[in-house]
Amino acid sequence: MSPLSLPLSADELDAVLLDVDGTVLAEDIPLLEAACRRMADASGGAATAERIGTWWADRWFELCDLSSGDRFRLCSELLPQSIDDTVAHYGIRFEVAAWAEAITAYAGRAVPVPDAPDFIAEVPVPVCIVSNRDKDNLLASLALAGLDGLDVVTSEDARAYKPLPRPFEMALELTGTSPERTLHIGDSYRADVCGAAAVGIRTAWLNRDGKQPPPDATANPDLVVRTLLELVRAGR
Repeated sequence: MSPLSLPLSADELDAVLLDVDGTVLAEDIPLLEAACRRMADASGGAATAERIGTWWADRWFELCDLSSGDRFRLCSELLPQSIDDTVAHYGIRFEVAAWAEAITAYAGRAVPVPDAPDFIAEVPVPVCIVSNRDKDNLLASLALAGLDGLDVVTSEDARAYKPLPRPFEMALELTGTSPERTLHIGDSYRADVCGAAAVGIRTAWLNRDGKQPPPDATANPDLVVRTLLELVRAGR
């Protein structure tokens, strides 16, 4: 497969698949960090906020990996469980329901990252959203951000979470495109780069902060960019 050239061209691609959180809509990092600090305070110094955040994130991904097909569970169910499991692991008391509700509410009103609307308007091929979100929550977010009307595949639709193949396979079915003529763009190396590549889809890693790939990465991205607009405005 030949390398993709920039800016993206309809001569090389038939569709773009696009992650949401951290890619199109701003993530709730301050809220998550605040929750981790609150848990660290509740631990009485037994664990740092960073350590708790790492354990919580790992547990979230484990729960997502276990939730597919007949065992599928919505984000709205997995989120409080991931917090419950975290506080149980560290033996602390924490307002699980209140924080889970706050995080879910934020997701429903998340604002676009500055470059996302222009990218979606300028990319020369159809766009399909592929997101690890509950459908109603995501559609509300996109409508509030003025980004409704796009094709959408959620984990709820697929009954599986990225990086499992089904969300990507459903997006290919919805757009009627082949993996070789499709590019998936996302900020999560594990969920977006490794997940899409496993289905044969080309990938662009949106690495806004200059992070290093994880040591256990199972794929390399076809493109690495700091902003979405690099993909459509290269050389301008």
